[in-house]
Amino acid sequence: MKLIVKKCLSVLFLLLLVAPLVYGQQSCLSDIENDFQDLKTSLKNPIFLDPAPSLNYDDREGKKVLMVVVHHTESPTLKSTKCALNSSGISVQLIVDRDGSITLMVPLEKRAWHASISYAKVQVDNVVEELRKLNDYSI
Repeated sequence: MKLIVKKCLSVLFLLLLVAPLVYGQQSCLSDIENDFQDLKTSLKNPIFLDPAPSLNYDDREGKKVLMVVVHHTESPTLKSTKCALNSSGISVQLIVDRDGSITLMVPLEKRAWHASISYAKVQVDNVVEELRKLNDYSI
């Protein structure tokens, strides 16, 4: 149980550091190498760069990131997780491995294909909005 709590805290810590990057307040970097360097200097855990095939993500088309979607996989290794994602045409911005290392796979300003058919109600500027296609609004 302690290990699960520790991993959840690691992910929350990561999200707190990534959120300003997505909103462009600390970084207006536009390519994956610069995003990687920015994250690497912000975190003490090892961070790795391993881009997903460019066919597995596209432009966000000006949509603002409003949420973070956290997924869990049953894959036994990081390599098998990457292989499963890439071979199925799915992508994610970041993968947090069991040891706490982080792999950046899709530039933060791009739209990863991870949320499939999706829907959420969110509050934006004191107005509740109904969003569809959450890939547009999430990392």
